[in-house]
Amino acid sequence: RDEDDDVDDFDDDDFERVVAADAGIFGARRASLLRAWRSTAPGCFAWDPEVGYACAHARGSKLYVGPSGVFENVPVEAVSLFFERVIRLAVGEMRARDDLDGVVAYVPEGLEEEEEG
Repeated sequence: RDEDDDVDDFDDDDFERVVAADAGIFGARRASLLRAWRSTAPGCFAWDPEVGYACAHARGSKLYVGPSGVFENVPVEAVSLFFERVIRLAVGEMRARDDLDGVVAYVPEGLEEEEEG
């Protein structure tokens, strides 16, 4: 399977899946907010049913990656690959637009596997 296709072929059904997943992870339904953010960077929403979702939105001259959500028990390698694709989407969007000059991505936790101890 070509994993980039999973990210690049984002459609309205995927958007509804993102809204549902985000509500489960965030704890509240944010469809209007996600729709507004999507309008600022329509090509920067990603859905992978085995990993999770990621969104990006433009604010000022920056493209912010987030919000995002990862399902439980997803291998670290799959999460890392998913976010690499999302960052490529965001950088591509930023480069294609004259009004953006950077991409900002917050990483609250490292992607390294935790040691048992």
